[in-house]
Amino acid sequence: MKKMLPLLLLAAPLFVQAERPPAYLSVSNFQQCLSQTQESTFTHWCLPAKKLAACPDASWTALQNMNLPAC
Repeated sequence: MKKMLPLLLLAAPLFVQAERPPAYLSVSNFQQCLSQTQESTFTHWCLPAKKLAACPDASWTALQNMNLPAC
């Protein structure tokens, strides 16, 4: 005789929370404006204190308003 799962498990709602991509990905040329920093095994983008030479002005302005971590 097969065991049946309790009805409560089958009726429990499943919530899937999808992460949105980071906003900086929508900024053109963001790679020319941001630096990368390593923390343990994780690498993330950070905002330098000064605009990098290759960074377009419009991209720099947009990235400054995104609360990115400082380098």
